[in-house]
Amino acid sequence: MTDTTHNIEAGVFGAMHPVEVVGTVDLKHDVYTRPQCAEFGAFATYTFAGTETQPVPICGRDQYRSRMIVLVSVAGAAGFVNIGTLNQFATPSNIRGGRLFNNANIEVKNQQQFFILPDGTNAATVTVLVERYDAYPDEPIITTATNEGDL
Repeated sequence: MTDTTHNIEAGVFGAMHPVEVVGTVDLKHDVYTRPQCAEFGAFATYTFAGTETQPVPICGRDQYRSRMIVLVSVAGAAGFVNIGTLNQFATPSNIRGGRLFNNANIEVKNQQQFFILPDGTNAATVTVLVERYDAYPDEPIITTATNEGDL
């Protein structure tokens, strides 16, 4: 193929030949895999009067989070809680997060930090389950040992 505009010629010229490889091939386990289920899990429950004005963090940013499950119970037929990132609560009159209504049960699978804020009227209870993987095996293990003999 020739590009006459730029005077470039591209293509395969001549026959292809196999290339001999000399030496050894070392296959290592370079990809860390995790077990199917998370290694740790913890519940937390947040009770709101419904009149709170500041969002409450329900989980921090966590690169090892497997998932987070959020269970919502709201008093009032049309009551809800807002969920989202802190930036989504920046303008109180225009919250851009999601709305979770009574009996909502959602699963979140990302590293993002999340906050909750009730609708301003209705009491609510939010229960959160955060499941996480252990840190990668090549990362340091935090310990309170004072010398090698304590490990």
